[in-house]
Amino acid sequence: GSEGDAIDKSWLSSFVTNVDKEQNTIELYAPSRFVKDWVESNYLSYIEDAARANDLFLGGVIYK
Repeated sequence: GSEGDAIDKSWLSSFVTNVDKEQNTIELYAPSRFVKDWVESNYLSYIEDAARANDLFLGGVIYK
């Protein structure tokens, strides 16, 4: 819905993803520590569920 679209535009679309098809893993790279921490605190279980639904293991939410 519109709430999901707002969350995506505000938080999730700013991530860069790295998918390793050989290892079946996905890593998410956050643009800032604040975004990383907020998404982990509020949406980590949903992200893990989505990864599993696509036969992937979440390797981490990373900020460098």
